[in-house]
Amino acid sequence: MLSNYLTRDVVDLNVNVQNAEEAIRYAGELLVKSNLIKPAYVDEMVDTYRNLGPYIVLAPHIAMPHSKPSDNVMKPCLSFCRLQQPIRFNHTENDPVHFVFALAGNDEFGHMALLQSLGKFLMDEENIKKLYTIHDFDGLIEILGKEDKV
Repeated sequence: MLSNYLTRDVVDLNVNVQNAEEAIRYAGELLVKSNLIKPAYVDEMVDTYRNLGPYIVLAPHIAMPHSKPSDNVMKPCLSFCRLQQPIRFNHTENDPVHFVFALAGNDEFGHMALLQSLGKFLMDEENIKKLYTIHDFDGLIEILGKEDKV
């Protein structure tokens, strides 16, 4: 299922940013350029991070910026960025962040299957190890393809 969302245009394995807000904006802009969200949703994700803090760092080295469901989201979507250098999001336990998965939903339940699929993928430590070492988009698709068959 993740391979339906993580297409070549919403994945970047070589992102150079200086801080958490830049990382969130970069991951969101991938979705904007793909016409999946409006620019205002990127601002909503940044505002959510500013107002609620680093709760979006869900596991060691993994952030999932998002905001509440919004009319600025055309359909449930996801982007993935691997950062060149890890960034601090000010989470007490899970910093620094190496991977950013920006998630966007347009209603309360439309993105739940996507969220569950991503959660299942990220619970497998082998998948996380592979995210550090893949060289290109095809490597990501290979990992995702194995998950989609399970």
